Amino acid sequence: MNVASFLSQVLSTCRMRLRRGVHMDPRVLVSADTTIESPNSLGRGTTLLGCSLGRGTYIAGKTRLDRVRFGRFCSVGQELLIAEGRHPTRGFATTHPAFFSARRQAGFTYADAPVFDEVRQARDGWLADVGHDVWIGDRVTILAGIRIGTGAVIGAGAVVTKDLEPYGIYAGVPARRIGQRCSDEEARDLLESAWWERDPRWLAANWREFNSIPTLMAALRRS
Repeated sequence: MNVASFLSQVLSTCRMRLRRGVHMDPRVLVSADTTIESPNSLGRGTTLLGCSLGRGTYIAGKTRLDRVRFGRFCSVGQELLIAEGRHPTRGFATTHPAFFSARRQAGFTYADAPVFDEVRQARDGWLADVGHDVWIGDRVTILAGIRIGTGAVIGAGAVVTKDLEPYGIYAGVPARRIGQRCSDEEARDLLESAWWERDPRWLAANWREFNSIPTLMAALRRS
């Protein structure tokens, strides 16, 4: 990172600290092209470059993220890693990027054009796209190009190699579905309700209804 880029990040971080509802540890850096919908909390050692955080989403810390989008009310543990680079493991005679990439990862390259899809994107240019109400445990690795469905849970230390379905519970290396948070019918109801789009005042007044899915659905129908 050059000096101008670093100073730009420091300035944008200072501006973000002045926003009401954004709580940031002193050792946080946020780029100018990062968007944050407060309230939020960013823990020690968090760096966000070109990211998007929805309302209520917090990051525990020790995490550097580039072009990742989070929905609302996500809980992110420490040391989340988005594994950006890919290497060919079949067909090519070598896995070294000097023979398939023009990005000079090793300080040089023989290739004058890319011949392998080394950086996958989820959609709209994001390296990873995370839905709403997602819980990500500590030290999770997500391969670039992955979409995490709303309501999903990812256990600590998991390595996510493919898209995850809404309201599933995943763990392991590679991450596999080990359960689900609710029935398929309840998952559909929650997705259709889009409760995360409700006015914060409604959420504050009805927070007890979130203790169960039936009571929340009843409250949403009444309003």
